[in-house]
Amino acid sequence: MIKLGIIGAENSHSHNIGRILNNDKALPMRATHLWGETPEFAAASAKLGNIPEIVDDWKSMVGKVDAIMIDHRDGAHHYEVARHFIQAGLPVFVDK
Repeated sequence: MIKLGIIGAENSHSHNIGRILNNDKALPMRATHLWGETPEFAAASAKLGNIPEIVDDWKSMVGKVDAIMIDHRDGAHHYEVARHFIQAGLPVFVDK
């Protein structure tokens, strides 16, 4: 089972991906970790998407997940996050 970490919770994409992977079990992948722009965004998205782990520091997902989806609404934040995880050897998908 592939473990997916999601970076960004300020829109409906993160919890919809969680729902598709965790509730519908549409793929052999689960959304296991989530970082949100605010604790409130993260908690709401995790609850709706059944995502079990909320992290305070998105960098801490290295070693805990197999792949990353970047879901920031603001594209200005994508580069730093993508670069960090690519350098760590993880596949990265930027949701844009």
